[in-house]
Amino acid sequence: MRRIMIVACLLGGVVSAARAEQGTLRTVTVGATLSQQSYAGFEGHLLDNLTSGAFGFGVEWYPERTVGLLTDLRILTKGASFDHVPSGPSEVRANYLSASVLLRVAKQPTEIPAGFMYLYAAAGPRVDFLIGSGPDTDLDWFPGGFDRLDLGADVAVGAALVVFLFEARYSPSFTRAYHRDGLEVRNSAWVLSGGVRF
Repeated sequence: MRRIMIVACLLGGVVSAARAEQGTLRTVTVGATLSQQSYAGFEGHLLDNLTSGAFGFGVEWYPERTVGLLTDLRILTKGASFDHVPSGPSEVRANYLSASVLLRVAKQPTEIPAGFMYLYAAAGPRVDFLIGSGPDTDLDWFPGGFDRLDLGADVAVGAALVVFLFEARYSPSFTRAYHRDGLEVRNSAWVLSGGVRF
């Protein structure tokens, strides 16, 4: 909880700076997450993707320039569903507060009366804070629960059109979300989102 409060305070500072800084935009996004977990030490069972929602708030730095930054916080769920696992979970859900800082490179922005529009690609580091889990995640299959931190990266492509933002983002993890008793779990996810910029 202390880490979440620290991140929230940092985000508040970023937002305050953004309001005072010319050349920034705030973004609010909603979307869908298609996640997959890889399970080492759990071979022979069929794992399927898990679909869930995502919500985020961020700041675009220097949106009128070719090179800028995207910083955001998102609440999303990562996990997997299982087929035909005797006495095991039908699905595993881990809920995260995800913070990322991405370097954004855009096609030369085009200025129009209402603002700017451009296509962009972005990439950068990401840290996920575990804030909760689904009903099966803390059972005997996962003694001790998932790790509180999950480190990875985000790679995104998107389009910004006046006040609207559309983005596809891939989020692989570099660390293990769970590793005990010969079982290792890693997260990865696709996030498709749309939002507004203001």
